[in-house]
Amino acid sequence: MLKKVNNIILGIIFFAINYSYAQTLFITQEYVGSILQKISSCLIYPTEALQKGWEGVVKVRFTISTDGRVKTVDIAESSGYPLLDAAAILAIKDASPYPLPKDFDTNKELEILLPVNYSRNLTEVTTDFSPETYFGLKPLSVISPNISPPLVTKEGTSEKDTPSHSDIDRETSFKKITTASSDSLILPKDPEIKGFIEIALKNFQPAQIAKQEVELAELKVIEAKRNLLPSAKISAYDSIGTAFKVDYEEREVKLTIEHPLYYGGRLQDALKQAQINLEITKRNYNRVCYDIIQKAETAFYYLVGGKMHYRAKQDLLKEAEQLFTIISHLTDKGMLVPLEKLTAESWLTKIQFQLDSIKQDNYMSELTFKQVLNVKETPVVKKEVLEVRRLNLDFDYCLELALNNRPEMYLSQLMVKLKEYGKNIELAKNKFSIDVTAAGGLYQGGYKSEKMRNSSTWNVGLKATKPLGANTLTSSVFSERVQKRLGQTQDTKASTVSGELGILDNLKRISEAKEADVQLARALSDFNETSKTITFEVQDAFLNYQKAILQLNEAEAEMKFRRHEFEVTKTRALVGEISITSAMESLFRFSEAQTTYYQAITNYFISIANLKKATGYSLSVDL
Repeated sequence: MLKKVNNIILGIIFFAINYSYAQTLFITQEYVGSILQKISSCLIYPTEALQKGWEGVVKVRFTISTDGRVKTVDIAESSGYPLLDAAAILAIKDASPYPLPKDFDTNKELEILLPVNYSRNLTEVTTDFSPETYFGLKPLSVISPNISPPLVTKEGTSEKDTPSHSDIDRETSFKKITTASSDSLILPKDPEIKGFIEIALKNFQPAQIAKQEVELAELKVIEAKRNLLPSAKISAYDSIGTAFKVDYEEREVKLTIEHPLYYGGRLQDALKQAQINLEITKRNYNRVCYDIIQKAETAFYYLVGGKMHYRAKQDLLKEAEQLFTIISHLTDKGMLVPLEKLTAESWLTKIQFQLDSIKQDNYMSELTFKQVLNVKETPVVKKEVLEVRRLNLDFDYCLELALNNRPEMYLSQLMVKLKEYGKNIELAKNKFSIDVTAAGGLYQGGYKSEKMRNSSTWNVGLKATKPLGANTLTSSVFSERVQKRLGQTQDTKASTVSGELGILDNLKRISEAKEADVQLARALSDFNETSKTITFEVQDAFLNYQKAILQLNEAEAEMKFRRHEFEVTKTRALVGEISITSAMESLFRFSEAQTTYYQAITNYFISIANLKKATGYSLSVDL
């Protein structure tokens, strides 16, 4: 892997900043050089691309925030090779933070369009400021966010260069999610990791709270269904008193039934809203669980990778101690000067220090693992080796999985539906609502000196309510029949029509309707932002995965080279061609390469764990 860009030409950047007051400030050549220098120090030409002869120009658009760090980065125009595109983006991210131009408004952000040319035949990095020297490309510019469309969108990005997957049609996305999503958790296939994750989920308090929220939402659904049905109430009384100095007793049992006859669809929408809320709680439970799953996987890989590294370093230390024993023996025989022994001892001490550092890191890894699992004792981890398998992953496929399976994506869609039903409910409150009431009762009453008299009573009524702005108009029709009771000489029948107008008795209806509109607009905005955020997270995780592969390949090649170098140096030292202390120094360089290699292995597995989380754990990989 090449760390210098001897065979890469960075395209010329010609910056122009357009301020809202229509004045233009051109960036100096010195500033251009500082940006190029930072990026070129991080840019690599992937070994695989070199071996396969891949060449091309990739245009990368990135935004520098007010603190000089890269805020967003994206491919404006692909080179045709995802590996080359990824290497360019990684270089721009790794070179962050960047300096801002002199006298530049620190409240603004810079958006840069940078062409990077990968060519095996070119051997210099040019910073020539003349645009004609860059293969005839027109000057490229830094654009401030306030340039009006169609050049720049509100977010400050070119409409032409914005990837199509960033602007997602809501209805299409809804259809994808509805058909592809599942409310069941997707756990890793490895039985050992799966067992640890189950322990973490069991002990993770937020997951338990999220599960209780699901149970509460299930009760809310039952409650919403109950509101569609008639309600019944049984009442009774038994009264003893005195009238005209004569004792009497009366008692009655009454059944009252009420039913919401018409509410403009409000109750049906309330049921749908409760069902949507139940789905939201389930997806939120998944989201919470996936957070702890990712943490558990990461902690597991750190722990196993650290133990692998520790064992390998122990073996290397034994080699170093054996070599130092030879050097000590030769020094005692007078064949080496004491200074060479002291030099070799210094190299040995450094290797021992590396081993102690790994031991300390492993202790912290065990502590982190216990904290993630929320257990007192460190569980026994049987896995001893992380076997690296290069995976053939595709970014577009990963992005599609994420958009179809991420709980956050489904949550944002459900929130839109929830708020749509909420708005429908508020609209239905402005319609007529009609309730029907019916009641029937059995009555007994009489003086203590007489036989108890039996009679019955019943009534039926309709009540209609119509909101008028902040006022409420109510009208009712009520019919009642009562058979004669104690103190009455005949049956009673009555029909009543009544009406009333509440003045400004429901001002909150206006604010609630407005609030429903605002919440729906926010839900729609959050859905669009969620799709963009997920796109960026997948892109970031995928690029980190590719970076991990590049680092692993480089570290593996470096370690093999240093191992071979040590064997050659040791052989030459034993036959007297060179000083034997050179072999100890070579062994230390191999030890450093070994450290980098095992760190690269751990980072590789962690990058896959992060990519799995970014795709909603729908990415099936066999590690």
